[in-house]
Order: sequence, then C-alpha cells, then structure tokens
Amino acid sequence: MIEIATPYEDRMSSSSTMTYKTKTVFDSLKEQVFAIFRNRAIDARIKKLSASIADKKAWATLSDDEKEREVRRIASVRHAIERMKQMKK
Repeated sequence: MIEIATPYEDRMSSSSTMTYKTKTVFDSLKEQVFAIFRNRAIDARIKKLSASIADKKAWATLSDDEKEREVRRIASVRHAIERMKQMKK
C-alpha cells in the first residue's frame, strides 16, 4: 500500500511547527473526489435558485413569505460557498 505525507498543524503540540500525517493515496483521492462533488452540488443549487428567481412571472406570483424564504436560501448557499473558499486558503 502506498502512503503519502500531508502537512497538518498539530494543535495539541505546544510548538507551532508543521508535522506530517501519512495517508494512503486512496484516502487522499477520496477526499478530493468528495470535495469536487460537494462543489458541484452547491453550483447546481445556485443555478437552480437563480433560474427560479430570474423567471419574473414566477417571482411575481410568489407571496412575500415565499420571496423571503427564497432570498434567505440563496444567501445561505452563498455564505456556504464563501466559507468553503476561506477553508481552501
């Protein structure tokens, strides 16, 4: 089995040095694939919500409560994307 070393910060250690944690190549690739699918799911959700709001007839027929819920949903998705971008840095 092939193992690779990935850097991580050891929060339990008193020193602030980077240590390395070994993972199998399979585990590393699995994490990357899950991240790709998670990003695609969020992108699909934004496109779907944007399309529903872009349709002015549908938007006009929504009640005020439904409009508010839709706006909150979009804001939460955008917030989640921003958090993910911050985590990648």
